[in-house]
Amino acid sequence: MLIDILDAFTNHLRAACLSANRISRLRLAAKHFLIWLDLCDIDLKSIDDGVLRSFRWHNCHCRGMQNEREKHLTSGKRNFMTVALKLVQFLEDRGDIFHLGELGTNLIYLERFIEQCAGAGYRSATLSVYRSSCRHILIWLHRSRISITDVNAQILERFLHHDCVCPVTSRNPPPSMPPQLPLRSSISILPAISCPDRCAVSRVYDM
Repeated sequence: MLIDILDAFTNHLRAACLSANRISRLRLAAKHFLIWLDLCDIDLKSIDDGVLRSFRWHNCHCRGMQNEREKHLTSGKRNFMTVALKLVQFLEDRGDIFHLGELGTNLIYLERFIEQCAGAGYRSATLSVYRSSCRHILIWLHRSRISITDVNAQILERFLHHDCVCPVTSRNPPPSMPPQLPLRSSISILPAISCPDRCAVSRVYDM
Protein backbone atom coordinates (compact mmCIF):
# COMPACT_ATOMS: atom_id res chain seq x y z
CA MET A 1 0.00 0.00 0.00
CA LEU A 2 2.81 2.43 0.88
CA ILE A 3 4.48 1.95 -2.50
CA ASP A 4 1.13 2.65 -4.21
CA ILE A 5 0.80 5.91 -2.29
CA LEU A 6 4.39 6.85 -3.09
CA ASP A 7 3.90 6.13 -6.79
CA ALA A 8 0.67 8.17 -6.87
CA PHE A 9 2.40 11.10 -5.15
CA THR A 10 5.29 10.86 -7.62
CA ASN A 11 2.87 10.98 -10.56
CA HIS A 12 1.25 14.03 -8.93
CA LEU A 13 4.67 15.72 -8.80
CA ARG A 14 5.37 14.83 -12.43
CA ALA A 15 2.04 16.38 -13.42
CA ALA A 16 3.25 19.61 -11.80
CA CYS A 17 6.18 19.59 -14.30
CA LEU A 18 8.88 19.48 -11.63
CA SER A 19 12.43 18.52 -12.58
CA ALA A 20 13.47 14.88 -12.30
CA ASN A 21 16.03 15.77 -9.64
CA ARG A 22 13.49 17.60 -7.48
CA ILE A 23 10.93 14.81 -7.88
CA SER A 24 13.55 12.32 -6.71
CA ARG A 25 14.31 14.39 -3.60
CA LEU A 26 10.65 14.91 -2.77
CA ARG A 27 9.90 11.22 -3.28
CA LEU A 28 12.66 10.24 -0.85
CA ALA A 29 11.39 12.66 1.80
CA ALA A 30 7.81 11.41 1.31
CA LYS A 31 9.06 7.83 1.62
CA HIS A 32 10.63 8.76 4.98
CA PHE A 33 7.28 10.00 6.30
CA LEU A 34 5.47 6.89 5.06
CA ILE A 35 8.09 4.57 6.58
CA TRP A 36 7.76 6.37 9.91
CA LEU A 37 3.96 6.03 9.79
CA ASP A 38 4.33 2.31 9.14
CA LEU A 39 6.85 1.85 11.97
CA CYS A 40 4.52 3.68 14.37
CA ASP A 41 1.48 1.73 13.09
CA ILE A 42 -0.37 4.99 12.33
CA ASP A 43 -3.34 4.70 10.00
CA LEU A 44 -3.53 7.26 7.20
CA LYS A 45 -7.04 8.31 8.15
CA SER A 46 -5.86 9.35 11.63
CA ILE A 47 -3.15 11.79 10.48
CA ASP A 48 -3.63 15.18 12.11
CA ASP A 49 -1.56 18.00 13.63
CA GLY A 50 -0.47 15.77 16.51
CA VAL A 51 0.89 13.11 14.15
CA LEU A 52 2.75 15.73 12.13
CA ARG A 53 4.33 17.17 15.28
CA SER A 54 5.39 13.70 16.39
CA PHE A 55 7.09 13.11 13.05
CA ARG A 56 8.75 16.51 13.26
CA TRP A 57 10.50 15.65 16.53
CA HIS A 58 10.95 11.87 16.20
CA ASN A 59 14.23 10.25 17.14
CA CYS A 60 14.89 8.88 13.69
CA HIS A 61 15.78 5.22 13.31
CA CYS A 62 13.76 4.70 10.13
CA ARG A 63 15.15 1.92 7.94
CA GLY A 64 17.04 2.98 4.84
CA MET A 65 16.84 6.67 5.75
CA GLN A 66 20.46 7.34 6.78
CA ASN A 67 20.82 10.39 4.54
CA GLU A 68 17.40 11.69 5.50
CA ARG A 69 18.31 11.19 9.16
CA GLU A 70 21.31 13.50 8.73
CA LYS A 71 19.08 16.05 6.99
CA HIS A 72 16.64 15.76 9.87
CA LEU A 73 19.40 16.69 12.32
CA THR A 74 20.91 19.59 10.36
CA SER A 75 18.30 21.25 8.15
CA GLY A 76 15.95 22.66 10.79
CA LYS A 77 12.74 21.01 11.90
CA ARG A 78 10.36 23.26 9.97
CA ASN A 79 12.17 22.81 6.63
CA PHE A 80 12.20 19.08 7.30
CA MET A 81 8.39 19.09 7.38
CA THR A 82 7.79 20.62 3.94
CA VAL A 83 7.34 17.38 2.01
CA ALA A 84 5.30 15.70 4.74
CA LEU A 85 2.87 18.62 4.58
CA LYS A 86 2.68 18.37 0.77
CA LEU A 87 2.03 14.63 1.00
CA VAL A 88 -0.68 15.08 3.63
CA GLN A 89 -2.43 17.69 1.48
CA PHE A 90 -2.24 15.33 -1.51
CA LEU A 91 -3.76 12.50 0.55
CA GLU A 92 -6.46 14.80 1.91
CA ASP A 93 -7.39 15.80 -1.64
CA ARG A 94 -7.60 12.11 -2.59
CA GLY A 95 -9.84 11.37 0.37
CA ASP A 96 -7.32 9.05 2.07
CA ILE A 97 -7.08 11.20 5.21
CA PHE A 98 -10.12 12.13 7.26
CA HIS A 99 -10.89 15.83 7.65
CA LEU A 100 -14.02 17.85 8.39
CA GLY A 101 -14.15 19.52 4.98
CA GLU A 102 -14.65 23.00 6.47
CA LEU A 103 -11.43 24.75 5.42
CA GLY A 104 -12.45 25.90 1.94
CA THR A 105 -15.83 27.19 3.11
CA ASN A 106 -14.34 28.92 6.15
CA LEU A 107 -11.73 30.69 3.99
CA ILE A 108 -14.55 31.98 1.76
CA TYR A 109 -16.43 33.19 4.85
CA LEU A 110 -13.23 34.85 6.09
CA GLU A 111 -12.90 36.87 2.87
CA ARG A 112 -16.55 37.88 3.14
CA PHE A 113 -15.96 39.05 6.71
CA ILE A 114 -12.82 40.98 5.70
CA GLU A 115 -14.87 42.72 3.00
CA GLN A 116 -17.41 43.73 5.65
CA CYS A 117 -14.61 45.11 7.82
CA ALA A 118 -13.24 47.07 4.86
CA GLY A 119 -16.69 48.51 4.25
CA ALA A 120 -16.81 49.55 7.90
CA GLY A 121 -13.64 51.61 7.42
CA TYR A 122 -10.91 49.43 8.89
CA ARG A 123 -7.41 50.28 7.73
CA SER A 124 -5.72 48.10 5.09
CA ALA A 125 -2.86 47.24 7.48
CA THR A 126 -5.36 45.97 10.05
CA LEU A 127 -7.20 43.91 7.44
CA SER A 128 -3.97 42.35 6.18
CA VAL A 129 -2.84 41.31 9.66
CA TYR A 130 -6.25 39.87 10.52
CA ARG A 131 -6.60 38.02 7.23
CA SER A 132 -3.22 36.36 7.80
CA SER A 133 -3.91 35.60 11.48
CA CYS A 134 -7.37 34.17 10.79
CA ARG A 135 -6.05 32.01 7.94
CA HIS A 136 -3.47 30.63 10.36
CA ILE A 137 -6.17 29.76 12.89
CA LEU A 138 -8.41 28.15 10.27
CA ILE A 139 -5.57 26.05 8.85
CA TRP A 140 -4.59 24.88 12.34
CA LEU A 141 -8.21 23.93 13.08
CA HIS A 142 -8.26 21.98 9.82
CA ARG A 143 -5.00 20.19 10.66
CA SER A 144 -6.25 19.47 14.19
CA ARG A 145 -9.61 18.18 12.87
CA ILE A 146 -11.52 20.67 15.04
CA SER A 147 -14.73 22.27 13.80
CA ILE A 148 -14.86 26.04 14.00
CA THR A 149 -18.15 25.67 15.88
CA ASP A 150 -16.39 23.69 18.64
CA VAL A 151 -13.77 26.33 19.45
CA ASN A 152 -13.65 27.21 23.14
CA ALA A 153 -11.16 28.78 25.56
CA GLN A 154 -9.16 25.58 25.95
CA ILE A 155 -8.78 25.06 22.20
CA LEU A 156 -7.82 28.71 21.88
CA GLU A 157 -4.95 28.30 24.31
CA ARG A 158 -3.83 25.19 22.46
CA PHE A 159 -3.62 27.21 19.28
CA LEU A 160 -1.78 30.12 20.88
CA HIS A 161 0.92 27.78 22.19
CA HIS A 162 1.00 25.13 19.46
CA ASP A 163 4.22 23.77 17.99
CA CYS A 164 3.60 25.30 14.58
CA VAL A 165 4.02 23.28 11.40
CA CYS A 166 1.18 25.12 9.66
CA PRO A 167 1.81 25.86 5.95
CA VAL A 168 1.16 29.57 6.49
CA THR A 169 3.14 32.58 7.70
CA SER A 170 1.25 35.21 9.66
CA ARG A 171 2.22 38.80 9.08
CA ASN A 172 3.99 40.35 12.04
CA PRO A 173 2.03 43.06 13.86
CA PRO A 174 3.56 46.53 14.10
CA PRO A 175 5.93 47.21 17.03
CA SER A 176 3.19 49.03 18.95
CA MET A 177 0.98 45.93 19.00
CA PRO A 178 1.58 43.08 21.49
CA PRO A 179 2.71 39.98 19.49
CA GLN A 180 -0.26 37.76 20.41
CA LEU A 181 -2.92 40.45 20.12
CA PRO A 182 -3.81 39.81 16.45
CA LEU A 183 -4.24 36.09 17.18
CA ARG A 184 -6.23 36.61 20.38
CA SER A 185 -8.44 39.24 18.74
CA SER A 186 -8.83 37.16 15.58
CA ILE A 187 -10.12 34.29 17.68
CA SER A 188 -12.83 36.60 19.00
CA ILE A 189 -14.20 37.07 15.48
CA LEU A 190 -14.42 33.34 14.66
CA PRO A 191 -18.18 33.33 15.39
CA ALA A 192 -18.66 36.01 12.72
CA ILE A 193 -16.67 33.91 10.23
CA SER A 194 -18.66 30.76 11.04
CA CYS A 195 -21.99 32.64 10.80
CA PRO A 196 -21.56 34.62 7.55
CA ASP A 197 -25.15 35.86 7.50
CA ARG A 198 -24.51 38.16 10.44
CA CYS A 199 -24.62 41.79 9.40
CA ALA A 200 -22.69 43.22 12.34
CA VAL A 201 -18.92 43.42 12.12
CA SER A 202 -17.18 42.40 15.35
CA ARG A 203 -14.87 45.01 16.82
CA VAL A 204 -11.22 44.16 16.19
CA TYR A 205 -8.02 45.98 16.99
CA ASP A 206 -7.62 48.77 14.44
CA MET A 207 -4.19 50.29 13.87
